[in-house]
Amino acid sequence: MQGTPTPVIDWYSNKAYQCPQCHHDTVASPSRWEVYTCCNCATRFARFPRLQRFLRHVGVTCEFCTERHP
Repeated sequence: MQGTPTPVIDWYSNKAYQCPQCHHDTVASPSRWEVYTCCNCATRFARFPRLQRFLRHVGVTCEFCTERHP
């Protein structure tokens, strides 16, 4: 049995590179067509959260770690 996935929320419009929940810098240059997951608080966010089924999910990213997490 699978649990319900964390909902995708709209990204922080003033600073799209930051997590909208904890304001941690996650992505250096975000794409409108991808869903990101914050490595600090696991919040999932995208520019167009209603289109999450069609967007590419890139997983956990962090600008400071300089590598993509699995």
